[in-house]
Amino acid sequence: MTTTAAPALPETPAALLRAVRDQKKAADRADVEMMRLGVHWADLHLADPEFAEACFTSPKTFAGEGSPAIDEFCVPEFATMLGRTNDSAGHFLSQCVELAYRLPKLWGAVQAGLVAGWRARLVADTTIDLSLEAATYVDGQVFWCASRLTPAQLGRVVDEAKVRFMPDQVADALEKSADKRHVTFDTAVHARSGG
Repeated sequence: MTTTAAPALPETPAALLRAVRDQKKAADRADVEMMRLGVHWADLHLADPEFAEACFTSPKTFAGEGSPAIDEFCVPEFATMLGRTNDSAGHFLSQCVELAYRLPKLWGAVQAGLVAGWRARLVADTTIDLSLEAATYVDGQVFWCASRLTPAQLGRVVDEAKVRFMPDQVADALEKSADKRHVTFDTAVHARSGG
């Protein structure tokens, strides 16, 4: 059995911090490249709607309204190469497709290295259930500041998009979430005196 010696670690704090920075940049670039590969994998497995009923594969819309239908049976192969479960790989592909097709400004910022991939995927998770117009609004509001956007700020932008572009769904959600508890006072009933 052969063993390989680990590379020597930097000897000074400054050199160590430079090495950490370099490794972080390399990891960020690798994450973006994996996202690009995920989008390309999905593009290579677009479902043909004309033959969807005549084949054994099952088309699925991985992202929100306006994104293409993709053969869902392409996920296991991708998952195997990623070393992830099918659910995890499917979620990753959904995030990537959401970015590429419905959040193009944010996707461009990711590819330009202005926004970390993980931050963009968090935004994609919040827009996947929005209408195309609402997602486009969120894209325009956050692409330039996504690298420093807090979850609360993102939530407010998404809520604003829902109010502007999905008012019926907002009204339905408010009605469903309304407190259904109540108390009824019957003033016609008289109390009995003890005796």
